[in-house]
Amino acid sequence: MALSRKQVRNLDQRAIEEFKIPGLILMENAGLNITAAVLAYIKSQSLTPKPLIVCGRGNNGGDGLVLARHLFLAGIVSTVAYIDALEEGPGTHDASVNLDIVKSLGLPLVFVKSPEELTALFPSSSALLCDAFLGTGIQSELRPFARSIVSAMNEWPEDIIAIDIPSGLDCDKGVPLGESVRASRTITMAAMKTGFLTNEAKAFTGQVEVVPIGAPPSLLPEGSPRIPQSWQTL
Repeated sequence: MALSRKQVRNLDQRAIEEFKIPGLILMENAGLNITAAVLAYIKSQSLTPKPLIVCGRGNNGGDGLVLARHLFLAGIVSTVAYIDALEEGPGTHDASVNLDIVKSLGLPLVFVKSPEELTALFPSSSALLCDAFLGTGIQSELRPFARSIVSAMNEWPEDIIAIDIPSGLDCDKGVPLGESVRASRTITMAAMKTGFLTNEAKAFTGQVEVVPIGAPPSLLPEGSPRIPQSWQTL
């Protein structure tokens, strides 16, 4: 079973309100398990990456910031391209906390206000771009600025891993909202998304891997991962 946009939102809300799991913990779990999947992908492809992580202002960007931190702890330094054309800062508390952590660690962080500023970062990075720009909540045609950033990411000449969903892809219908990132692989949280099951979506998602976020099993569809596969169980 896959989750719709509404069901994804409901899962997060119930985990926070009914089970008292702070959103910051869910974000940390997501980012840590995304990191494990990214590291496995790097190893499987024999990559020597200097990743570029493209983060938006919302919680999808927050997941990307957690990814940047854990890659750093694993010995891989990424450049974070923080997309904030109007210099508004993070749109959520949890994303703000993780941006402050990235700043405190002194990780390479560039505030990007145009697609040209994003593509200018390409020569200093290599092997892997992680797309944490737009999440599952987007459901209307992308505005010109967001569309230009998505187009710029599609100019990246190497592997792209989408975090949760390729930016610009409709979570429910699996079609571009004007334009979508074309990912080599998508690491999605908690469960498959309804739109990923369409034939058209495969051209944008690449292979899809589901990672857990620490949500209680009662909130998850049957077959969803409960703990990382690398953990030993009794």
